[in-house]
Amino acid sequence: MNIWLVLTSMIVTLLVVIFIEKRRKNYLLSKYMDEYVVEQILKNRIWQGQTKEEVEDSIGLPVKIERTVFKHNITECWKYKKRKGEYSFLVLFENGEVVGWHEK
Repeated sequence: MNIWLVLTSMIVTLLVVIFIEKRRKNYLLSKYMDEYVVEQILKNRIWQGQTKEEVEDSIGLPVKIERTVFKHNITECWKYKKRKGEYSFLVLFENGEVVGWHEK
């Protein structure tokens, strides 16, 4: 009888995960109205020209943000995953759009 409890638990968990993923996809589709953008976000991808909001939806908020304001533009470096005193993933923005990223 224990095996049935385990199997039932696994099935319920799987159904909940599927429901949550479908709900998130529908939310992102209503937010961005672009199937391609939503698919990339759901795959946790980063691309040139991506907005800060899209990055946040794709990989979450960074651990740290460094911002520099110049006369004609604003640059930001979003830092993720601090390990051994260093950040292992950086996303670079100019005027609110991704211009590059680096994984150490």
